[in-house]
Amino acid sequence: MFHKRFAEFEDELKWLYMELYPDHYEDYQQYVQMLSDYCAARSRELKSWDQKKQKDPDWYRRNDLLGMMMYTENFGGTLEGVEDRLDYLQECGVNFLHLMPLLESPKGKSDGGYSVSNFRKVQPELGTMEDLSDLTHACHKRNMQVCLDFVMNHTSDEHEWARRAKAGDWEAQGRYFFFDNWDVPNQFEQTVPQVFPQTAPGNFSWCDEAHKVVMTTFHPYQWDLNFRNPKVMHDMTDNLLNLCNHGIDVIRLDAVPYIWKELGTSCRNLLRVHTLVRILRMVLDIVCPGTLLLGEIVMKPSEVAPYFGTPEKPECHMVYNAPIMATTWHTVATKDVRLLKHQLGQTFVLPKDFVFLNYLRCHDDIGWGLDYDFLAQFGIGEVAHKRFLNDYLQGHWEGSDSRGELYNDDPRLGDARLCGTTASLCGIEAAEYEQNNWKLERAETLDIMLHAFLLSQSGIPMLYSGDEIGQRNDYSYHEDPLKWDDSRYLHRGKFPWDQAEERNDRNTRPGRIFQALKRLEKIRREHICFENSADVWIMEPYNDHILAIGRYYKGEKLIALFNFNTTDETAWINESEDYVDLITGKPCKAQGVGVPARSFRWLLTDFGTNSKQQEEKPESPKIIFLDIDGTLTRSGESVPPESALKAIRKAQEKGNYVFICTGRNLAMAEPLLKYDFDGIIASAGALVIAGGEVLHDEPMDPEDFKNAMEALQSNHVYCTIESKEGSYCDPDIGKLLKGQPKGNSELERWRKQINEKLGIKTLKEYKGEPVYKIVIMFNDDHQLNDARKILDQYDFVIQDKVFGVQNGELIRKTCNKGTGVKCVCEKLGIPLEDTIGFGDSMNDYAMMKTVGTSVCMGNGSDTLKKVSSMVCDTVDNDGLAKAFEELGLV
Repeated sequence: MFHKRFAEFEDELKWLYMELYPDHYEDYQQYVQMLSDYCAARSRELKSWDQKKQKDPDWYRRNDLLGMMMYTENFGGTLEGVEDRLDYLQECGVNFLHLMPLLESPKGKSDGGYSVSNFRKVQPELGTMEDLSDLTHACHKRNMQVCLDFVMNHTSDEHEWARRAKAGDWEAQGRYFFFDNWDVPNQFEQTVPQVFPQTAPGNFSWCDEAHKVVMTTFHPYQWDLNFRNPKVMHDMTDNLLNLCNHGIDVIRLDAVPYIWKELGTSCRNLLRVHTLVRILRMVLDIVCPGTLLLGEIVMKPSEVAPYFGTPEKPECHMVYNAPIMATTWHTVATKDVRLLKHQLGQTFVLPKDFVFLNYLRCHDDIGWGLDYDFLAQFGIGEVAHKRFLNDYLQGHWEGSDSRGELYNDDPRLGDARLCGTTASLCGIEAAEYEQNNWKLERAETLDIMLHAFLLSQSGIPMLYSGDEIGQRNDYSYHEDPLKWDDSRYLHRGKFPWDQAEERNDRNTRPGRIFQALKRLEKIRREHICFENSADVWIMEPYNDHILAIGRYYKGEKLIALFNFNTTDETAWINESEDYVDLITGKPCKAQGVGVPARSFRWLLTDFGTNSKQQEEKPESPKIIFLDIDGTLTRSGESVPPESALKAIRKAQEKGNYVFICTGRNLAMAEPLLKYDFDGIIASAGALVIAGGEVLHDEPMDPEDFKNAMEALQSNHVYCTIESKEGSYCDPDIGKLLKGQPKGNSELERWRKQINEKLGIKTLKEYKGEPVYKIVIMFNDDHQLNDARKILDQYDFVIQDKVFGVQNGELIRKTCNKGTGVKCVCEKLGIPLEDTIGFGDSMNDYAMMKTVGTSVCMGNGSDTLKKVSSMVCDTVDNDGLAKAFEELGLV
């Protein structure tokens, strides 16, 4: 089996390895031999476990998976103690056990287990590697998966390699980043942010023993590993596979964005990081194909998605949904859901193959890395808002019963993170201290509502041990000199087994929360609409206190409503179907739905069970919007493949509408209109025509056009202006494109049309008719700065950067392909959710984020693929026709 699986990845593995480590072919051969050895050593039981999961590759995408993360010492004392308590976990509904770091780390310098001194040894007081194998074996017998952290970025300064490096061993020093003086480290510090500016400032530390400077991104006792050294890659892969062969099912890659360093960069999210992760993904697929990679990427949403890789070259199987976690607590404090809606909307458009691990709280702090550019439109500034959030969640704000503590407070920057358990942040701790039953009921309601929101998201819901019974903060860490400098121990307290004994007593707080969560988990397991494959969308409740989410899958439609306000609110939705409230079991309407304060509603309709009425209803028509270049046709051509034309005709015969949605002007699109399309969105949304009727016609303002041309041409930007009648081109664009490598579909269209003189006129021939957009080509983005300053009412839509010339378009913000789609929908009376858009380049982005289903061509932009609902085959391989069939349009 090894040779068969290895052959599948051999070419890519060798290519990437040699790209990282050129002239190290012998090392590559040793690396492959190591993989073979581990595959041979893998137990028969684990190989059988692999085969079971290979037969069901979507096992981790289903709605029956529930995780719980825990510290071994807090929950069971030892690994044996955890095994003894597996019955409790099964009672909780948990079948994904996430163990926090348990490998050997020095007391007083452990960073909660993330400072590993021996990757082959369990912390002695927790047990042995044999105990770990016994636990995973026991879990597998219960069909329970086990996840364990793997700290890749660094080792403890007491690791064997570090001890040798301190003693002057040159080979060992080469495994880290050592420098003879502070010259290079000071250059790094100019571009590399600090992780812990208060408790561990800087990214380097002086090593007295070696008389050198060493890189320490996190703490002075955590030395960053140098993955430019193939020995590091070999030995860390060795350590990883050793854990896999002890039965670990999911490897959590800790701090993965940090693992590659380059001078002059932030040393975050560098390209080589993805090379390393891709290699590890192939290693697991070869040696232990039932094992998954979980990426810990606590970054902005736009920086998280790339860690999934691509369908052809996947990286992590799943990643933490840290942005939504932080934004959830922002929403608790502000009671305003607009940011949460915005970020969920970005998440919902990602491919359904992307699996997020969702959570409310974990072992770490809450960092306020929110989307402050989005919040700025509401007059919210970053520093002041972080201060408000921390004040509110510490209970320092009027009306707040939250009880949290700051972590790494930096008064200089006005920045700090926050710690606390879910229960204490919801107000349970304060209410019980005050013996205020009204407050307690309100706090418990919020706690349960937040868990309902967690369970409503696609992906794997992960509970933090103790949250299932409402565990409160543990302040005892203040009395422990090994912990009192780290406020994260506030939510790392011992599991209160005495309170867990009350879990079946609804007259107690543990009992009320435990039973409520069990019921929600049961509902989630029983209803297919919670599957990861479901369509998920943001609904508009016309109330900024209420988050409304829709889910649909195989006949089941769920409307989930969450009220973050402290007063009862109404979700002004207007859905026509008959619904059942999943909590009360009572029938209800989804029209003007009341949601109690800090509570939620789960409303379900089942099109399968109401079948007679549903079958009699005709299928609602769809509107299909097609980009031209790179989607409907090859770039620059005007004759679609015959397969596409047949699919379009069949879709229209079924009652669907098909529109062209293009950046081309009307004259350039004219040759395609003979194929009987139902209308056209031309000039990137500035001109919209349906059934011969002009719905929208908005050329550029003449003064804007004049100013734009002056600012662009004075900065040597090559311009093409487009009117209804044609295109007027800078005469030197042909020279610019000559000899340039192949680019995106828009660039190739212009190359073809210019070279073959297909309706292109020179700028000198322009007679002053209205201009709808300006196409731009340039070498450096800085050339656009002057134009951007004076034309903030326009979008500069730039294609993905490739080597050589860049290109894009200057389009009014008031009209784009997305607004064109809305215009057509309004005219035809068809909702946006019944629209499908096909595109391939970034000038299709506005269309793709507007339509109900977005389809990116296989030959399209990598960025566009990541935000599309699906990716189809290329234009040359009948991608359009195949997608029409897959979507049931023909």
